[in-house]
Amino acid sequence: MFQVTIALSFVSALLAPATVGAQQQPEANDPAYWGDDCFKIDEGTGDDTFRATRDYRLVVLKSGTVNDVFEDVEAGDVLSTASGRNVSHLILCTAVVSTTTTTTTIATTTTTTSGAPP
Repeated sequence: MFQVTIALSFVSALLAPATVGAQQQPEANDPAYWGDDCFKIDEGTGDDTFRATRDYRLVVLKSGTVNDVFEDVEAGDVLSTASGRNVSHLILCTAVVSTTTTTTTIATTTTTTSGAPP
């Protein structure tokens, strides 16, 4: 039983987004602390997880006195608090979306001959 638990924990850790660490400073509850692209959702999730519906640069799950921080979160990722306590609020930082626009220019040449045909 002990070996199975360790194996499952190891597999879960490999599949989860990178966890930066727990931040416990009071200012860490302010979205501006994490960046200009961050916003706060004051309602918790009702349990200890959050399923991302889009890509995020950063997600902070607040549970108790701990902020669990995840980087490079992709749509569909399920994040869990390290403590197993319910999420009381979230801070979400949007992913940088880059778009590439390609413009193609086609040159045309028109030749006009004046005068009488030879």
